[in-house]
Amino acid sequence: MQVFVGTDSHYIHGYECRTDKEFARMLEGILNDMAKAEISKKVEEILRRYMIDAHQSEPYQQQQNPVERSIQDIKRYANYVADYSGAPPEAWVLIVHYVMYIMNRTARSVLNHRTPYEKLYGQTPDISVMTQFQFWEPVLIHNHLTIFPSTSSKILVRFVGFSDSVGNAGCYKVYNEATGKTLSRALLALMNAYMKSMKWNHFHHAQVGSPMTFPLVNWSSHVEFLNKENQAQFPLGSRKC
Repeated sequence: MQVFVGTDSHYIHGYECRTDKEFARMLEGILNDMAKAEISKKVEEILRRYMIDAHQSEPYQQQQNPVERSIQDIKRYANYVADYSGAPPEAWVLIVHYVMYIMNRTARSVLNHRTPYEKLYGQTPDISVMTQFQFWEPVLIHNHLTIFPSTSSKILVRFVGFSDSVGNAGCYKVYNEATGKTLSRALLALMNAYMKSMKWNHFHHAQVGSPMTFPLVNWSSHVEFLNKENQAQFPLGSRKC
């Protein structure tokens, strides 16, 4: 992953790179550490074409490149998220994007207690979307491919981030473990909230039908049921979302 940090705004951008050649497509204005991917002939051609200023720091001299400090912070916070969430190691890219999104919307003393987002765009960010869910938390989304009759119209997925360029403010990034795909969806509810509503519905019907009976709800069985439904509708390798 290539990380770009604004020297004035401290706004962080991260872009995935599968190969060194992909670095050339994400140039804006660069201070790099002389990595081969960043000083190749292709990169030099793009810098000259668009008159982009580029400066190299000395190898092993991290203090000469301001982005190195931000990368240290990103790694530290990403480790925190990975530890408390229990997400698998394969989710590290999603964790890094999640951390960068929050860092860009967190006030910093170097910016006079303003956020990098506000410094870059001139607007105070809406942080309410960041208070709803935790990374890798099980949530429910609507299954738009449900065919009547169906036993469940919901899919159990994992919350992995924010979709600020897709949908409305209530649109988030979720990971479907059955298909291995990252989706942008409006979430229906937390899994815990769904379970509580299921328990209340069982209690309400039991009170109406027979005041002496109260069927206990096995929450783990509901999770297992939704997982089975999800895997049945989207088997491993399926391209459906």
